[in-house]
Amino acid sequence: LVVGFCISGTDISAQLAGHAKSVVNLFSRPYLVGPRLVLQKVNDSSNQYTIRPFDTLFYTRSLVNPLPPHASRDENRLAVKAFFKRVFARQTDPACLVHPDLYVDLDNRKQETLVTVCDNYIDLVAAQKIRPKRGAIQRFTRDGVVLEDGESVQADAVVFCTGYDQSYEYMSRELVGTFKFANELNHKFQHILSKHTLPAEVEN
Repeated sequence: LVVGFCISGTDISAQLAGHAKSVVNLFSRPYLVGPRLVLQKVNDSSNQYTIRPFDTLFYTRSLVNPLPPHASRDENRLAVKAFFKRVFARQTDPACLVHPDLYVDLDNRKQETLVTVCDNYIDLVAAQKIRPKRGAIQRFTRDGVVLEDGESVQADAVVFCTGYDQSYEYMSRELVGTFKFANELNHKFQHILSKHTLPAEVEN
């Protein structure tokens, strides 16, 4: 049983598939899963392609505002949604959905759309070598866990890929205030730290 669905959760589930008797991946909500490298057209008028790291498709200003400057925010949002539906059809299109628990509703504007990376996770789910399960653990038993919906899952091992919360209790409140920011949607990344170090302008 692998608990969590970010990069560690999907990657470890994929590595265990084919070695463990069964792999269940438990999560509270799915992310959109893409490969590490993708083919992308050089431009619309040619048949030439380039290979790009997957994350460079998302961490760019062109995705935030893919249309010309005069386009409205709603037009940009619809263009981004169309792009996501094309790239992640097996998680966003009910007609070709790989598994119902992996469905991501792009029309739900209250939920942040998160993206993770794993080359073969979706294919392994399609081959039934990984069973994704949306839910949470209610309690542990001698041979596994009982989930909140009452299902019992047998497991010899439970791998937690749920991340961690940062804590700086050994520092003064004033010091922590120099690099803390409020992020209600993503509670695991409350601090902006360059390469996970303290700000250079802070003495000592």
